[in-house]
Amino acid sequence: MASQQQVGDFYMDDVVILSSTGTSYNIQSQIIEINIYESIRTNTMSGNIVIEDGTGMIEKAPIIGQERIMFSVSSSKDHDKIDFTVYHGMVNEIIKRTSASLTTQTYVLLFTTQEDFRNIRSKVSRSFTGTPNEIIQNIFKDENYLNCKKGLVCETTKGNKKYVMPNLRPFDCINLIREGALSDTDIGGYLFFENHRGFHFRTFLSLLEDKSKVPYPPKRIFVHGPPATANEKSQQMSIIQYEIVRNGATFQELKKGMFGSKLTKYDMYNKNFGEYHFDYLNSFDSYGHSMSNKNQFGPMVSDAPMDETKKKISEFHDARCFLTSSGSNNLFTDGLIDNESEKWVQQNFSKESESYYFINNITILGDSSLAAGDVIELRIPTSKISKKSIPTEDQMDSFLSGRHVIESIRHKITPRSQDYVCFLSCIKDSVYPRLSSTEQSFEWPPEQSTGNIENLDTGSMMPATPSVKSLPSPSSNSITLRL
Repeated sequence: MASQQQVGDFYMDDVVILSSTGTSYNIQSQIIEINIYESIRTNTMSGNIVIEDGTGMIEKAPIIGQERIMFSVSSSKDHDKIDFTVYHGMVNEIIKRTSASLTTQTYVLLFTTQEDFRNIRSKVSRSFTGTPNEIIQNIFKDENYLNCKKGLVCETTKGNKKYVMPNLRPFDCINLIREGALSDTDIGGYLFFENHRGFHFRTFLSLLEDKSKVPYPPKRIFVHGPPATANEKSQQMSIIQYEIVRNGATFQELKKGMFGSKLTKYDMYNKNFGEYHFDYLNSFDSYGHSMSNKNQFGPMVSDAPMDETKKKISEFHDARCFLTSSGSNNLFTDGLIDNESEKWVQQNFSKESESYYFINNITILGDSSLAAGDVIELRIPTSKISKKSIPTEDQMDSFLSGRHVIESIRHKITPRSQDYVCFLSCIKDSVYPRLSSTEQSFEWPPEQSTGNIENLDTGSMMPATPSVKSLPSPSSNSITLRL
């Protein structure tokens, strides 16, 4: 076992491969690199091991994609351990197999979890009745489906639902249920993912605050540059590098329904429908966000008028339209079944788009205590001219700094150089301080007509005189409900 002497070192047990023949091999000395992946957007963890094989192990074992991998790693004795010794990794493919010399081959072993394999092997073909969290726990533990013994953090849901699963894989069933799940406080946006602490079925909001709406303190504080004060040196870690890979993608997210949308809920039995409008800016303060620990925080978009219509970015409800059906008290349900789509469809699509709106990829020294879904704080100084070498809090970049959620993390371990680094993809959905309001107005430009061809021989064009039309007054954009 390696001893930790400085930041970036790690503790790792022997890496053992158990072949399909029942023979085990210690491959620690042959490893070039290990990568472990976690994400709140994927149902299971995964990883890969880069091997330099000079003993012909791939042929002797043989390694054919049916092996188990056992190892554990941690960045310190008092940090979390990423452990594959109890719940083994499963090799699912060998890629990039090539010759390094006449007697040596290099290749990459891809591995995943046992639950991932069970999900592929199993199908669910039955009906379920109960709350969404009860049904998911049933699928999660049933020996005919996932038969998972790992821990499950399961946030309670409301409503007695009935689902019919037509020969679907267990993860497909869980993902279908989570899309329409609502918490006790009518919050949607449920996630189902695995990190090295176990599985999680919970809302995105539950990653940010507890049931009393108290924001969680950051797991770690990362600084790009020197700490703000000398007393904080032991509490802060350095950002090796950062890159903003998504910033202000208003055009793409407008189309997805992040800012505004329209839902038509149709009752097929009574032949009527309700229409619901979603306004991102109006609903922003009704639920928690990454910067909820600050007063006067706000959305990462402005409420400025978009054009001559004087509408805000959240008032264009036709940017995304949804159509759902509803149960009826006359439709053989006794009023017991209603998907309540008006409470979660638009909100969930907006929340998902919101998590893609701003993404900051950072590189840090290895830390096995960090996992997908953790809250961290980034402190990145503003690019404005400053005379102070150690920036204070008010000199931090308001968009790049603040509380973030770890959307995904890659743990990269290179045993030969005794090096451990982490690559984090961090997301945030709010900014401090709140962007100032504006009443900027736009003038409607004059309309230009196309020219008329007057002489075909010469091809001369006689442009029409441009005309100027007056701006019509904006119409009311109230929500209408017809039932």
